[in-house]
Amino acid sequence: MNFKQKRLANTSKAVELLNRLSLAEKVRLMSGSTKLEDLLGPVIAKGSHYNESPYPAGGSEKIGLPPLMFCDGPRGVVCGTGQSTCFPVPLCRGAGFNPVLERKIGKAIGREIRAWGGNLFGGVCVNLPWHPGWGRSQETYGEDSFALGKMGAALVEGVQAEQVMACVKHYAFNSMEISRFKVNIDCDPRTEREVFLPHFKDCVDAGASSVMSAYNRFRGTCCGQNDYLLRRVLKEEWGFDGFVLSDFLSGISDTVQAANAGQDLEMCCTIHFGDKLIQAVQDGLVDEERINDSALRIIRTIITFEEERKKRRDTKKSCPPKGKPWDVKKHRDLALQSAREGITLLRNHRHVLPLDPRKLKQLALIGRLGNRENLGDNGSGKVFPAHTVTIFEGLEKALPDTEIIFYAGSNREHGKNLARESDAVIFVAGYDHLDEGEYARIVGGGGQGFPCNIYRRPYQGAFPPR
Repeated sequence: MNFKQKRLANTSKAVELLNRLSLAEKVRLMSGSTKLEDLLGPVIAKGSHYNESPYPAGGSEKIGLPPLMFCDGPRGVVCGTGQSTCFPVPLCRGAGFNPVLERKIGKAIGREIRAWGGNLFGGVCVNLPWHPGWGRSQETYGEDSFALGKMGAALVEGVQAEQVMACVKHYAFNSMEISRFKVNIDCDPRTEREVFLPHFKDCVDAGASSVMSAYNRFRGTCCGQNDYLLRRVLKEEWGFDGFVLSDFLSGISDTVQAANAGQDLEMCCTIHFGDKLIQAVQDGLVDEERINDSALRIIRTIITFEEERKKRRDTKKSCPPKGKPWDVKKHRDLALQSAREGITLLRNHRHVLPLDPRKLKQLALIGRLGNRENLGDNGSGKVFPAHTVTIFEGLEKALPDTEIIFYAGSNREHGKNLARESDAVIFVAGYDHLDEGEYARIVGGGGQGFPCNIYRRPYQGAFPPR
């Protein structure tokens, strides 16, 4: 029995619990309980960071329902500092296209989330990158819908096999950065169904417990309150039985429209739901049946996963104590395997590779990123591992008898001379978090990134023609 079947089997039990709640208590299940200062404070505070501990939402002591505890991703668990495993970015994992390995990575992430006290993973990103300058392209698996669906579904299955709810994001048509808060997307029905939506359905069919709506608009309406996307397609047509949660802070803008469209949970702070939603019901603008449907979805999902966790504890397969180390080496080995499989050799001119260590007395390593930690962007998916290995450090370990000279490359002539004097040269080129990454105007205003990466070349337009 998969998780969707298990959830549906718990419907009657969830209804019984739902009937014990007042309107206010049901709305509380639909409202994030993180204070705004608790969300933004760690972002700008020295020695702390976004999502350092799971963000709570809902929960009810009255019916014994634990809260949702959100942990971001997608290249590992954002929570904690110095213990989470940083896996290769999904774009690299997608290049390897190994769903079996991705499922194992999902299981490792799920185990680590449980160790941090979380139960909801917000890191299954399957957006299709349309614009080449999209800063979060690294967070998704590539631009092929079939591959996105297979890899996303594998991650869902792996995470949920560890009794952690998987959240698929950002539904839908989210493929740019700065303008994601205002851009309006439109496309013909065939493109919608053949290009932009199939991979989300694959994740839903794999049993995903939740879906995060996107910031952008689709056909004039914000995705977080888009009746066509949330209610008609996702819930009615695809039969999605889990719950929809909004992207943080700006995911919805209208209480009534969002609730009526099928938005189940406002994350991670309560701005438009809470008392405003209660008032909307009392004023007759939102039918209480809409509230019942959302609350039922949340209750049913949580109790299903709690039952699975209890079974795991009963069979002595529990997770490590909260905040304590897990099998770090096993998880690092998975990360290493994924990185190796994701490497793509475009050309091996004159069979220069592999390099022969016996012929290398001096090796030049040229490029600013050659001796810098560069694990991905500094946005909401930033992971804080115990340690990292730079390319320079890796080469030193692999080639103990070779003199390795690192040069950042600021002077072209010096770089040329160094290359001539060396037996081999490795050039390191690429982007860091200042070139690509998540961007949001929620800290410091203006060009401040989230959390604190500044775009050098921001893109303000809409989808370019292909």
